[in-house]
Amino acid sequence: MVVKYLMERCYKSLIQHRNYKNKFMYIIILTYQKELSEVEKHLEAHRTYLDKHYASGHFVASGAQVPRIGGIILCKAGSRGEVEDIIAQDPFYQHQIATYQVIEFTPTKFSEEFGKVLS
Repeated sequence: MVVKYLMERCYKSLIQHRNYKNKFMYIIILTYQKELSEVEKHLEAHRTYLDKHYASGHFVASGAQVPRIGGIILCKAGSRGEVEDIIAQDPFYQHQIATYQVIEFTPTKFSEEFGKVLS
């Protein structure tokens, strides 16, 4: 009986979080195509772009790769097409500073705190 209760509770939690506003999770991997001196020229505009998409709820986390060869963005969006539209707004994309690899994934196991991000 306890096992059944726990299984039902876990299932309900999983369903609740997997259907988080019909959004999917994406890892966006940026790889610089230009020297860091050129990257730096567009960095302020890129950060403004990041701020815009944090405010909209699309971006969850971001940061530079180590070593500094590009960056990573964790993104929530309704479709891959929406992600591509978001990427097209990035000054790094517009000025051909970086290439972008998009990986879609479904979070099936995550911390309770991250579940709040998914909601």
